[in-house]
Amino acid sequence: MASYGYGYTRQEITDLATDFAHTINIKPGNEELTLRWEKNGGLMNGATSGAVSDLGWSNTNIFRQYLTDHFPKYVPGRNNDNIILLLNWHKSHVAVDIIEWAQEDHIIIHILPAQTRHILQPLDVGCYGPLQRTCIYDNKCHKNIRQNYSVITRYKICELACKAYQKALSSENLQSAFRKT
Repeated sequence: MASYGYGYTRQEITDLATDFAHTINIKPGNEELTLRWEKNGGLMNGATSGAVSDLGWSNTNIFRQYLTDHFPKYVPGRNNDNIILLLNWHKSHVAVDIIEWAQEDHIIIHILPAQTRHILQPLDVGCYGPLQRTCIYDNKCHKNIRQNYSVITRYKICELACKAYQKALSSENLQSAFRKT
C-alpha cells in the first residue's frame, strides 16, 4: 500500500486469514486502524468483518469467535458429518473448551506440526505466497486503474484487498496448493 501512496507498509498490516475472513490492525496512537477507518465513513466499503486483539495478533478468544460466529456459516448442511479443520497456528491458540466445542460439532482440529514449513505449508505455497508477493493485489489495483481511468483512493483499498484475498484463497487455489505440497 505504501507503493500507492498511502503510507502503510505490508509489515504494518497483519493478515489473519481463515477462509475469507481477515483482520487489518494497526495501533496508531493506541487506536485501532479499523476503528479509525469506520469512524471516517466509507473506508471499510467492500471489507469483510474481522476481529482485533489488544496486541494485534491472533489469540484464543479471536479463534473462538471465528469458530462460533463465522466458520459455521461457510459449512452449512453437514448433517453432523465430520469435517477436518487444518490449522497453521500455534497450538496455544486452541484451548480445551475450543476442542470440546469442536468435538460436539463434529469438527476435527488438526494443527500442522511446527518446523515443517518447507514440507507442510500448502497455503504458503499456493495462496499466501502469491498474495504476499503482491502479484494478486497489484493486478487488482492495476485492473481498477485501467477500468476506471482514475487513481485508487483510500475508499477503494478494502474492496480491492478483499477481491485479491478471495482470489488468492479460492477453492481452486486451495486444492492446487495441497496438490503442490
